[in-house]
Amino acid sequence: MNLRLIPFFLTLLSFSAFGQAINKVDAEGKRHGKWQKKYEKSNQIRYRGQFHHGKEVGLFEYFDLKKNKHPYLTRQFNDTNRIALVSYYLPENGAIVSRGKMLDSLKIGLWVYYHKNTNDTLMMETYQDNQLTGVRKIFFPNGKPTEISYFENNLLQGKTKTFDEEGDKLSELHYKDGLLDGKAVYFKEGKIIIEGQYKDDKRVGTWYYYENGVLMETKHF
Repeated sequence: MNLRLIPFFLTLLSFSAFGQAINKVDAEGKRHGKWQKKYEKSNQIRYRGQFHHGKEVGLFEYFDLKKNKHPYLTRQFNDTNRIALVSYYLPENGAIVSRGKMLDSLKIGLWVYYHKNTNDTLMMETYQDNQLTGVRKIFFPNGKPTEISYFENNLLQGKTKTFDEEGDKLSELHYKDGLLDGKAVYFKEGKIIIEGQYKDDKRVGTWYYYENGVLMETKHF
């Protein structure tokens, strides 16, 4: 064989081997090895990753059709179960949007959301089987909380507190099954300005209105 042709044939073999490694199935018809899909009638990759006898393993990346410099979604799978660490990004610059775990298509555990184009936490919340359950905290860019609330099965329950950017309390409300229900107190500069009761999202009973700590008015509902 002409020695000058050897590099040419090696190049052909390498391209052939690479091509055979993409989008293949095992003897049982399960996806196995490197896998990628493109958008219809486009050469743009929609997602890419790797399967091991039908199970996703390692890193999967998902791309937008037009803004495709960075993935808008990644899923990091492990070898033992179907739980993946999922991250969402802004496709135009790759900035993190949110991150948490999913079991198949269900959110589970702690999820963290970020202020736009920063690594500063905007919100933290917890899921059970895709249902908001537990404490949710929302933060100002300076890191101080603006709201602390509690959920059960996607519905607000119990006490919710709100704060201003300096950390002073603005309100303390109570919820039952997603509706305002119970005592409500509103504050200004650390002092109570309004207090009363809610029932099924409506004001009931006597409400009290204060100015500089002095009762100025009452209203009955």
